[in-house]
Amino acid sequence: MLTNDKDKKSLPVEEKDNFLNENKRVSNFPMSIAFQTKGEMFDANDASLSFLFQPKRPEHEGLRGYLHGGVSALVMDEIQGKLCLRLGYFVMTEKLTIHYKKATPIHQTIYVKARVTSIRRRRMYITASIHNQEGELLTSSKGSFYIMPDRILERLFKALSPEDQALARKEVDIVKKAAKVNQRKTKKKRQAVRSAQKKDPKTKLA
Repeated sequence: MLTNDKDKKSLPVEEKDNFLNENKRVSNFPMSIAFQTKGEMFDANDASLSFLFQPKRPEHEGLRGYLHGGVSALVMDEIQGKLCLRLGYFVMTEKLTIHYKKATPIHQTIYVKARVTSIRRRRMYITASIHNQEGELLTSSKGSFYIMPDRILERLFKALSPEDQALARKEVDIVKKAAKVNQRKTKKKRQAVRSAQKKDPKTKLA
């Protein structure tokens, strides 16, 4: 059970329109998205990651008073990508399927969790979910994430301007260094997953 948040009022029309017209982008970490989470917890034994998120920015809102469905997808993609990184893999999203079960109110803290279902040679398969304060399932997703080889990264870099190339390389280097550290920390878990899959290709994490 999550603690109830105060001030569940919708955003004023003027505030929302002014913000969207400014067309600003907020990002305080390489390749992160414009929202802040709290209470992030990584469980190496369970191969899972969870965090709390309170949607309250003007651009989070779709139907007045409710989270935009595209933001829900963004949150799902973010936590699943972060989980791959926590397990030591630098990935890009290949496929993401979203099942919207109930509308998600804004100005309330939601619980988001992702879990690995399988790891292949070039792909990771992850499920994720969003629950409200009462533990009710609001949105679920499953995705496949491509483990990026350096040759494809180089191809992507070449399409950028020299200035953007330098920034992109710097950001990727930061993420890859973090991935290497995480690879050492989660080596036993990844080996156990792959060992189970060799015995039975259809095996998923329990």
